[in-house]
Amino acid sequence: MAFLKIEKALFDAAHGGNDQCKLTNDDRVLWSVIREYNDQGKPLVMSSKNLACAAGVTISKLRRGLKKLEALGLLVRKAVPNNPQNLQALWVAPLGELTTALHGDHVSTWSERSQNLTVAPELLPPSMQAQAAAAATADEIADDRENSKVRRVDGVAIFWDCDLVAHLWRDFAAAAWDRANGHISTRSLQWLANDLQKASTNYHAAYYLQGALTSGAHRINVPDQDVQKEHSNRALQLFANAERTMKKQAQEKKREQWLQSLQEIGQTFEDTLSFELLQKFEFDAYDTESDTVTLLSTDYEQTVLFEELGGDLQNALKSKGWSAVAYKLPRVAGKVVLKCGQWQAQKEAYAAQFSRAFVIEEIAKEKNANLSNAIAFESADDVPALDNPAVTGLLDLPWADQEFAKALLEFIEYQSENHDIHHSSENIERIAFQLAIQCKTSSEAIELLHLAIANGWKSFNADNLQRKATSKAAEFDYQF
Repeated sequence: MAFLKIEKALFDAAHGGNDQCKLTNDDRVLWSVIREYNDQGKPLVMSSKNLACAAGVTISKLRRGLKKLEALGLLVRKAVPNNPQNLQALWVAPLGELTTALHGDHVSTWSERSQNLTVAPELLPPSMQAQAAAAATADEIADDRENSKVRRVDGVAIFWDCDLVAHLWRDFAAAAWDRANGHISTRSLQWLANDLQKASTNYHAAYYLQGALTSGAHRINVPDQDVQKEHSNRALQLFANAERTMKKQAQEKKREQWLQSLQEIGQTFEDTLSFELLQKFEFDAYDTESDTVTLLSTDYEQTVLFEELGGDLQNALKSKGWSAVAYKLPRVAGKVVLKCGQWQAQKEAYAAQFSRAFVIEEIAKEKNANLSNAIAFESADDVPALDNPAVTGLLDLPWADQEFAKALLEFIEYQSENHDIHHSSENIERIAFQLAIQCKTSSEAIELLHLAIANGWKSFNADNLQRKATSKAAEFDYQF
């Protein structure tokens, strides 16, 4: 039909005498083949071989015909994204534009006006739609990564702004360096790191890096998306455990730096009352984002006295890089320890400096400290055992839930008594985060811990929540 229309138009009296830009019969057939698709609202996407066959011309004549249409401003070509055959989508001008271009020495501006034509997946042949949609998704992911911060380690882009991935990459690069006896370029390392682009998430990237390190592989084997989905749970668990280990190592390094700073500051302030206060604090944690070190005190009096008397010492800490200090108060039976009969010399120094007796209750009221639930002791010997660190928040747990903390401690005690399994604080935290991986909420984790205790299991598995407990002990409701 398109061919008949062009034939009629070209042999019309208005154009019949046009010998200068007349299309050959092969050109007219080529235009009509492409136009048949365009009239359906879609581009023609076809290999050169198939298009030449459809138009009844050789491939060389096909190429000459397309160039002629393009020179006349009658053809728009757009590459099909991420297509291994390098196919192009083709549009040709409608009949009215074509006859105008063939009149005299005119050239159509249609191609310039039609550069906004796009290769939408739904306009492609069915066999290519899924491929184009996947390519579009990949482009979106690539754009997201491009727009996000691209992390570089020693000049090599690792594509994931993640401390764990960076840490594992350093180990992998070091192994590659050793294998090459130091003869490996940044370009070669970048070639190895490019495999990380195929990972779905940062924890998948860490998982496959760890796998390469463990096996001693020379390259990072990142499988296709379907296989990565099967590895997701294992990758997430490894990521959580490894990230926690890294944080522990980072905290331990900060602790060592803190002790080193105290040793250096002590050379100047060793005999001062404020330094005695500082030494009695215990390093608890360091927060990188807020640049704050948190110290665990012996009682509330210690923190107040240090704030009031330790001005010069606080400046010395800032000069060592400790710009901000926060305090964590100890608790007994859930109550903050207000005082325990210490710091007599510091209290006398406070009275002499501020001309008033040091009465912690009055000072707490002046500072608007909410210590109505505090407890006081006459001496340090009177202070009973402090609350368990999991309950007071000294352990890093995935949920800020007292009931979860109690259930976890009951499970740890149960393992110790019934299975002779003993845990350090670090292991307790690891168990807690294994629960977080398997359970969606703290309530579900508590239920799983109760079920494990009731059935006498050594460990726990979230799949067991779907089973009915078989032990008689399961009839009892564990309350803490």
